[in-house]
Amino acid sequence: MGCTDYASQVLQSNIIVAALDHVFVPVFIRNSNGNEHDKAILKEFKEPAWNYPVARFLNAERKELIERLPDVWKSKTMVALVAGKLLEAIEAGKYEVADEALKMLKDAKAGKTWKDEAVAEVVEALDGKIGKALHKALDACVKAYEKRDFAKARELASKVQADEKSEPQAKSDAAWAIAKIDTKFASFKARVEDLKKAREYLELFATLDKRGKHFEGLEGAADWLKAFKELEKDKAVKAEVKALESFEKYAEQLAKAKDDKAKEAATKKLKELAEKQPDTKAAEKAKALLGEG
Repeated sequence: MGCTDYASQVLQSNIIVAALDHVFVPVFIRNSNGNEHDKAILKEFKEPAWNYPVARFLNAERKELIERLPDVWKSKTMVALVAGKLLEAIEAGKYEVADEALKMLKDAKAGKTWKDEAVAEVVEALDGKIGKALHKALDACVKAYEKRDFAKARELASKVQADEKSEPQAKSDAAWAIAKIDTKFASFKARVEDLKKAREYLELFATLDKRGKHFEGLEGAADWLKAFKELEKDKAVKAEVKALESFEKYAEQLAKAKDDKAKEAATKKLKELAEKQPDTKAAEKAKALLGEG
């Protein structure tokens, strides 16, 4: 939770978000000027609904996994601070992450950055790894998980958990697998909802196209995914998407410009985009790129 850039740095960090995927549900809650959902979360966790930024990390069961971090506006190294706290929690055995995620957190603590492409490769690799050796009774569940059929994996884990003949360890591992899948879906939904709130429609629809199908069959998934299919047809959203596509094209032209003439041409296109479609996310990004935001 927070309302300053220092707090939001955590969710803007590609390393942190990727490392926490499937463990936490990363959501940015605004203490002031938030929506009804934000206000409800603040009330639930007894946080003041005014300009007092804090950072809290909760799992899908809403349990605190590192201590509440107050006064986050004072820390310009929020990502490194949080990464350090997360590593302490891992070392204390509070939760587990894959080796790739552990390396990400160590790099984040050290102030290192990763290119988006490298992060995407790790996320892709982690997406089909359950991350823990489970009881042999869950072999079928693990295979379904590795195929990214998360609904099937959850169904199989639920059967093991409900079976009176299952060994205690099998039941415990089944509960763990169910919680992991639920957290994975919650994390995915939170990410998509954040993209929607930010009007980052290109990334939003690309994310849904790539990963949405893996969650089909889970409770609530059908209606949730359908709502985004309808959103994609919305006239205003289509206009936003078209403008964002233009922005990406012109921004790339500017980045690859080899002489002043090419730079001026790309800059002119970006300025025209911002002027002709002033209320779009693309205009906002164009102004920021040109230093006019």
